[in-house]
Amino acid sequence: LQGLLAGTPLHPQAREVFDTTLARVLARAETVASAPRGSADASARQVGSALYHLSTAVAMAWEAGRTGSARRMRIAQLVLRHRLLPRDPLADDVEPEGLAGLLDPGLQAAEAVDQVHLL
Repeated sequence: LQGLLAGTPLHPQAREVFDTTLARVLARAETVASAPRGSADASARQVGSALYHLSTAVAMAWEAGRTGSARRMRIAQLVLRHRLLPRDPLADDVEPEGLAGLLDPGLQAAEAVDQVHLL
């Protein structure tokens, strides 16, 4: 995953969030993997889900960089945002800019992939 991220054009702040999240997930996976057998089953499931969602977000971001699809980059960042990042349950839910465009596959974003920042 680190190799895919390294070759992906990302907004600097988005890159920081991707890199930090990757480091956190990998560190947690190592901790859970080294726990005595059967003692961290719930944590193992959580880490498995985190690895799945992180892999999805990274692969989609990489694909967006290869194809120049700002739409795909938005989806990648939304996966990270909604599946892995903490949320304040009392904060107002603000719809990310460009969300409506995700629902229309024929609509092309005019921005570069490395300008997308929804995190």
